[in-house]
Amino acid sequence: MTTAFARRFEAGGLLHGISWSFALRLIDVGLAWVLSVMLARFLGVEQFGLYSFALSVVGLLALPVNFGVQPLIVRETGSAMADGEPDRIFALKRWAYTRVMAISLPIAITAAIVILFVPSLTDPFERSILLAGLALIVVQPFAEIRSALLRGMNHIAKSQLASSIVRPGVMLPLVGVLIAGWAYGFRPGVEAGVAAMALNVVAAILAWAVGAALLARVLRGWTRPESPQKLDISGWRSSMLSFGLANGMYVFDSQMGILLLGVFLDGAAVGPYKVAMQGAALVALGYTATNTPLTPQIARAWAEGNREKVRRLVKRGSSFAVLFALPIAIAFLLAGRPLVHLVFGADFDDAVMPLIILTMGQLVNCAFGGATALLIMTGHERYNTIAFAVALGFNVVAALILIPAMGVVGAALAAAMSVTLRNLLLWWCARRATGIDTGFWARLKP
Repeated sequence: MTTAFARRFEAGGLLHGISWSFALRLIDVGLAWVLSVMLARFLGVEQFGLYSFALSVVGLLALPVNFGVQPLIVRETGSAMADGEPDRIFALKRWAYTRVMAISLPIAITAAIVILFVPSLTDPFERSILLAGLALIVVQPFAEIRSALLRGMNHIAKSQLASSIVRPGVMLPLVGVLIAGWAYGFRPGVEAGVAAMALNVVAAILAWAVGAALLARVLRGWTRPESPQKLDISGWRSSMLSFGLANGMYVFDSQMGILLLGVFLDGAAVGPYKVAMQGAALVALGYTATNTPLTPQIARAWAEGNREKVRRLVKRGSSFAVLFALPIAIAFLLAGRPLVHLVFGADFDDAVMPLIILTMGQLVNCAFGGATALLIMTGHERYNTIAFAVALGFNVVAALILIPAMGVVGAALAAAMSVTLRNLLLWWCARRATGIDTGFWARLKP
């Protein structure tokens, strides 16, 4: 690998990457919280619940678009950087974008046709809000591909900037204008939740444009190949299948509570559960912030045969995640009700117990560390698929039993138990496949 090319990859150490990632995630979560509070108070419990339900449905429809592509790109880009082959990155970019376009448009069009011509599936409000959100099926996967390319090239901050700062930063003033206009009688002729979803799409498009410009800037100084490099993707099929199944099951697992609450109950039940999920996301902030910069570095260290470096990376990640999570978890456990009432209002009192339960689940998630990242970046993604499948199956069964009997609390219990089971399996598989303990309790060799 040339010296100049190596410097690009080595720019900024792990601490630098985690610092940027953590700062951006902190801003992202903060903006998301402010946005959730604004929407929850503006839309009310029922419309906020239906808005959250529609976002979950759109997210599930988008799953086949990036099926297994994002983690594959992070791994292959990191490998290309380590091997000094920038031509492969241009080929990866072109292949991924072509794939997204070929799959996302037919899904969005088919979904629109079904929603419009099978009206018995939805009521008028649900129909309108789903149609407004279908553009996200096309826009969001493009943004995820761009982010994966930048992460693989070790541009951690740039990979998160558009989705973490630009999108919520654009959405907030737009929602503020909507709320102000609504208060003074200037209304767009649709329900408030539909207007909010349309603004979400506008913010996503603007964020995608900014992210595309950042990627173009990173690639500007690189020499583009005279003729497109052909990628041999035959060896990727099993990896993509494992990545895609694991990611799809993770999304289903995380959204299972919202989906089944929407099916069995109504928007008034989904709203408090969404609030609880927002709170639990704060507990997991340290975990998500460390995994973003860790994954490409794990891929490179493993490719170089440096097992001790991999061990140190996952240990530092899990330790940071737990240290960050504990104070927030204690605050929710001791003062969950007054915090929920203060921020979201007394109408969301049903979110208190689910918040406590989901908080405990996220503490477990942080404690077991980045087993998922380790398995994916070391080529053992099949274990991910197995662990996610078992956890998802458990969540479905538990949710079907607990939600009709216990409502929102039942959904939270099923989700927390599923997270615990998944982490136990991933931790055990990572130890078996790599010999590395990802838990925060693991000891490093002298």
